Amino acid sequence: LRERVLRYDQGDRVLCNLGIYWGAGCVIGTRVPDPEDPTGPCFPYIVKLDPAAGFKEAFPVAEDADNVIRREVCFDAENEITFCKAAAPLLTATGKGVPSLPKLRFEANTRVACRVADTDSAWEKGTIQTNWPQLPPPHQLPYGKQTAEWVPYSVKLDSGSLVYVHRDDHTLVRLEANIPSAGARGMPERFEIMRGASGKRLRYDHQTMQSRELDEDDSEDDELTS
Repeated sequence: LRERVLRYDQGDRVLCNLGIYWGAGCVIGTRVPDPEDPTGPCFPYIVKLDPAAGFKEAFPVAEDADNVIRREVCFDAENEITFCKAAAPLLTATGKGVPSLPKLRFEANTRVACRVADTDSAWEKGTIQTNWPQLPPPHQLPYGKQTAEWVPYSVKLDSGSLVYVHRDDHTLVRLEANIPSAGARGMPERFEIMRGASGKRLRYDHQTMQSRELDEDDSEDDELTS
């Protein structure tokens, strides 16, 4: 029988159903044999969970289904708040119990694009409403496990929906002009070769939003975009 095509690749950021709660992490292996049944079905994925998930060992994912594993995206503020709290990193508190809020890439009212799905229309444009919005309570999972209370951004999408951006990362939020051009599925590349206003080739970093000019005979093999 032909093997089913997996939805995620090694290196993709995902959320996993851990039984009593969800946890975020990174796919570190695909089609991995079960050590307890080497001749049986493989695990579709092995995921290295983030520290906030509370698992030190890599987590085997038994099934490639939405109720078991799903892509990390910017989650809807009304209907997907549980996923947002599970995926957002915990902030380090200061001596007064108030978290230390890192400097963000974008200010309020900046026009951005957010990844909201794992389809061909995965990215939607919108406007940042608030920097470091506080998530609604509760901020604990079963057994007293702490969840995030603040996230970097809330974004009002042009469609009317409000989403939270739980990590200030180029894979989740970018300037609206920088929606990935190579298709929406998979993890977008951090670096992109493009032409600047002067016509020169630039290597653009979507995380730092800085660019480096390239010589025309530079051996960079990234796809050139206009």
